[in-house]
Amino acid sequence: MLKEILSRTELIERLNAPEHPRCYPPGSDRARWARLLDSPVRRAWAEEYLRAARQLKDRRGGEPLYPQLSAADALAFIRNGNRVDYEAGYFLRRSRLSLFTMAECISWSGEFLPEIIEGIWQLLGELYWALPAHCSYLPGDPMPRRDKPAADLFAAETGAILADLVNLLGGKLAEESPELVNWLRATVIERVIDPLKFEPWWFGGANNWTPWCSANVLDAAFTFLNGEPVRQAQIIEMLLGPNDRFIANYPEDGGCDEGPGYFQVSALCLMQFLDELNRRTDNAYLDVMRQPKLRNMGEYIVKAHLTGPWFLSSSDSTAKMTPNANAGLLARYAELSGSELLASYAREALYGFGPRREPLPCGAEKSPLKLNDAIRNFCWAPAGDARRKVRYPALGALPDLQLFVLREQPENEFRGTILTLKGGHNAEGHNHIDVGQFELFRDGAPVIVDTGTMCYDRFTFNERRYERWCYNAEGHNLPQINGVVQLDGGEYKATVLAAEPGCVELELCDAYPAGSRIASLIRKAELCPDGAATITDTLRPAGIAGTVRLPLYSAVEPVKRPDGSCRLGSVELRTEGIAVESVEVIELTDSRLIHSWGSRLYKLVLTGKQPEWKLLFSPVRS
Repeated sequence: MLKEILSRTELIERLNAPEHPRCYPPGSDRARWARLLDSPVRRAWAEEYLRAARQLKDRRGGEPLYPQLSAADALAFIRNGNRVDYEAGYFLRRSRLSLFTMAECISWSGEFLPEIIEGIWQLLGELYWALPAHCSYLPGDPMPRRDKPAADLFAAETGAILADLVNLLGGKLAEESPELVNWLRATVIERVIDPLKFEPWWFGGANNWTPWCSANVLDAAFTFLNGEPVRQAQIIEMLLGPNDRFIANYPEDGGCDEGPGYFQVSALCLMQFLDELNRRTDNAYLDVMRQPKLRNMGEYIVKAHLTGPWFLSSSDSTAKMTPNANAGLLARYAELSGSELLASYAREALYGFGPRREPLPCGAEKSPLKLNDAIRNFCWAPAGDARRKVRYPALGALPDLQLFVLREQPENEFRGTILTLKGGHNAEGHNHIDVGQFELFRDGAPVIVDTGTMCYDRFTFNERRYERWCYNAEGHNLPQINGVVQLDGGEYKATVLAAEPGCVELELCDAYPAGSRIASLIRKAELCPDGAATITDTLRPAGIAGTVRLPLYSAVEPVKRPDGSCRLGSVELRTEGIAVESVEVIELTDSRLIHSWGSRLYKLVLTGKQPEWKLLFSPVRS
């Protein structure tokens, strides 16, 4: 599809045009920056960037402006599996450089130029830009191979950050040192562009790596190969095929099987890649963004959003995310794809979907802050004060991905019951063992939850992945029949039997190994107009019936009553054919889990011996 749009001759001809529109103005164009700052949203964000940059510049206590990246932390990935310590300093360096760059563009005073040059110096001094987790190694050696440079996500992202920095501040940098820009150019070409000749694995188009790397490599190539249209065309042709494969691999419903947390580096990065191509080729690729599949890919995030900061937490996604994250990029995606749904979502995201009158902060003080995203979000932030209520459906359905969201009050996400049900299979991107998982929210707050993911380490993506409790079957509310649990693999899957407002029904028997003697296991999720929700599991064993064990994870402390029911915050749980056997407090130590749930979760274990059991959730009326 993409490869057929322009021939190489046509591509070179369009790249050779004397002028190309930019998605943001250079810092030196003060008239355009003044117009940008006419927006109340951007003015508030500008003040936030300046305040955060000045506080960091005037820090006290001897903390280095750019943290040291030690050999011990870099080599720890191979030695003991730890990747968090090195990555914390790595991303903080780039966040601070991005913050100072944004502040300098806003102020245009020279106030932050020393800190920017220091940040560039530190990045140029790093031995490599790929994360240790993404490098190649010889057996037993914790040092990455020098002869196999990794064309990874964050080498490419570093190249894009430096490319945008040069586009924004190139004149000021050249005034300080013309040779500094030459160092940047040579280093980015060596570490980001040249490694493409090795045809990295992400050329296969299998997951988020393809558009994420492509968007950033393209940004770097357009900046540091400026005036070289033939070479730029070669890079583009190398990237078009992988992105064709990425689009082809996506389901028609636009669902991201890697989870909502990866949407911003999959569909959103694809949009950035195509948008930048359009700017350089006189909109040759614009019609691609108007295709139904591409529009569905953008609208996926609306369907995966539950309420406020809460999203579906399937796969390696965090349940609680910043609701205004990338509102500008979302608005641009909506504009290019013609999606009114995504446009209203982007505008409401600015306000956290709630009744507040002021936009949420832009997150200038948070890490990671990425210049390539920050400048685009700033320039593309929805303008004006008019709000657009998101029109959620009573049944939000992604039929290919088999994700379903039922809402009692679709017109008000903060009121009523939200019930979700997931089918799919157990070989999805960033897979968890979770075929049949459900979640329950009441009045904008989580009750029964999917715990989400943990901080990554060396073992997250190898054969030991499912040793982690929140990744395996025990970490999800899936029935265990006679001790048999679901396993990982694409053959372990669900079949959708029914999906309509108020009721979704899945057949789960194929999610269990063949020897389990489960002839049928149907899970039905029902939501009544009064907000009551029911999960009904019906088992037809091929042999002798046995015991059922069912773990449930709650975000609120259960209060067990003498009659066997449980109070879960604003919801009461009653059961039929199964009973609560125990309640366990899970003290959380992982920072990603703590971000979503605080210091603890609660695990209810239910057991029974009946062929059918029910979980009946009723709202507690005040």
